[in-house]
Amino acid sequence: MASTPSDFMERLAAVTRLMALRFEMHAQELGLSMARARLLVRLGREDGQTQTQLAQCLGIAGSSVVALVDGLEKAGFAERRADDSDRRTRRVFLTDLARERAADLERFLAATQADLLKNVPTGDLAAANAVLVRLLANLDHGSKDD
Repeated sequence: MASTPSDFMERLAAVTRLMALRFEMHAQELGLSMARARLLVRLGREDGQTQTQLAQCLGIAGSSVVALVDGLEKAGFAERRADDSDRRTRRVFLTDLARERAADLERFLAATQADLLKNVPTGDLAAANAVLVRLLANLDHGSKDD
């Protein structure tokens, strides 16, 4: 099948949109917004991050993370604790209830990934991954030739 760069970019965008939509719908089933669900997944993978670290990982403004954590705290999903080595720094930890939700979201993501990648040969996946790595590098460093 002939494919142009535009075809590839449109398909990449479509896959990304559809995956995000599925994740958002599942998050809503759990009573979570997309942003809160992403934060739960991030903390489920690495609990005790600072709000600055969370903002960087999620690619959002620090003030947005503050509001998200405030909401999670009110819902009983997270708590802020002072850092042992720097009392000015606050770290965010999941509650037991939130860990259950984060685990559910991880299971959903794993099942979605398995469904998405079924029937994709390992070699094709490796080639696609190499392309995506290069695209990310181009976005991070401009499109200069190395």
